[in-house]
Amino acid sequence: MPALASPAEQASLPHRLEGETSLEGEPLWIAASEIFQPGGEIRWEVMGERSRRHLENALDLAATRGRATSPQPGKSAVRCDFSIRRTDAPGPPANLSDLLDEALVVISGTVTASREGFFGGAPATLLQWEPRAAIRDPRAISGAEPLILFRSATLATPRGSYCFEIAGFLEPPRPGDRLVAFIEAPPRDRQGRVLEPQPYAVFIQRSGSAVLEVPAGLRSAPEFATLTNLDALQQWIEAP
Repeated sequence: MPALASPAEQASLPHRLEGETSLEGEPLWIAASEIFQPGGEIRWEVMGERSRRHLENALDLAATRGRATSPQPGKSAVRCDFSIRRTDAPGPPANLSDLLDEALVVISGTVTASREGFFGGAPATLLQWEPRAAIRDPRAISGAEPLILFRSATLATPRGSYCFEIAGFLEPPRPGDRLVAFIEAPPRDRQGRVLEPQPYAVFIQRSGSAVLEVPAGLRSAPEFATLTNLDALQQWIEAP
């Protein structure tokens, strides 16, 4: 298992990325550490219009709700002072074979570092990982040191811990967790580094666990009657 990132290595995760096009001055990615200052101040000027609107709405929600929410079943013990859950994510294919057919590349690796922030105007987690393998067509990954975008995040704001998730996503991987991700689209950034899987296309085996976590939309797929860990999933993908 690869070593987890040192503070210097984690610092290599980008604080800001630009996309091919810019909408309302919105950076493709901006780290939460660029927005929230140690004293509680918010640097609104570094955010794009969509990110500002999202954060303003979330903080308004915190002010009106006024109490913490308990952790959801199957989620981590991290307590959310306020949360938003979107339910408009696309649905999964009928089975794992269809998911494989639709993928440009399938990657397998271990998360070594993570950083929360805003991607395209909404909270997300950017993952640094040590590739174990590019199982299918590694030419689809053109950039050096590819990163994985996970559209779910917990942000420390001046009004408490803010949890954002999209229905269908598993809890974001943490350093030390292994994953397999099916990537259906080209990289999202100009440098060709950021790979974004759909919510239903990331499978995680947590550090210290022997159990494969499967997104809700595919748990009834017949293949998972026997694919109970990440090694078995990778062997299935690589089988002729």
